[in-house]
Amino acid sequence: MKATFDILKEFARRLGPVSSLDDICNTFVSLLNKHIKPQVIALFITEEGKRYFYLGYGYGLKHPLRNEPMAVGSLPWEWLKQKNAIDGLPEGTVLSIPLIHAGGLEGLLCLGFKKRIPAEVQDLLEVICFNAAGLISQIKAKETIKELRKRESRKYSESLERINLITENTPLGIFIMEERKLVYVNPAMVKIFGYTHEELKQLNFPMDLIEEADKKRLIEALQTPYPFE
Repeated sequence: MKATFDILKEFARRLGPVSSLDDICNTFVSLLNKHIKPQVIALFITEEGKRYFYLGYGYGLKHPLRNEPMAVGSLPWEWLKQKNAIDGLPEGTVLSIPLIHAGGLEGLLCLGFKKRIPAEVQDLLEVICFNAAGLISQIKAKETIKELRKRESRKYSESLERINLITENTPLGIFIMEERKLVYVNPAMVKIFGYTHEELKQLNFPMDLIEEADKKRLIEALQTPYPFE
């Protein structure tokens, strides 16, 4: 096996650029197979509420368990046996290493070996799992932000559709002005004033729609402070 430092460098180099949970699971398991060579690998990732694990990647299992939730706190090797993913425990060392970072429990790595492994390999795995947990935490945070933005975008689109439905069908005249120019008029405004949409937008609104005799009175009314008493 390579020197511990070289292995850690390769894990950091290969895992650093990954941008999705699937990528990190595939790369992580590939590197474990290359350097640690376990008989069985079950890499679990916690879901958003951190009440359940989901199998992110399995190696040496009888069948995949992608959509099977395992409650946090369960005995993972017993769970794998109950799901008929393994016939029994590997004969050598069996490990269950939590992937913990500042954000909490991010996953669980279960490794089974045909032979007993030395303590320095277990120490190396602890460091690798800590670093992997940090990357998983970052990816989860990015995916959460992305999902929240999608939800907000959907809510905004749905709200805009509802507003458009109301403004386009109400009998009340509705308009929007920017820099003293009409930028939006609803169909009711067109019907009330008898101008097309484009004609209304070209007007000096509302002055062009007021009789000359009433303009002075309107201007005075607009310039008079409203009594709030």
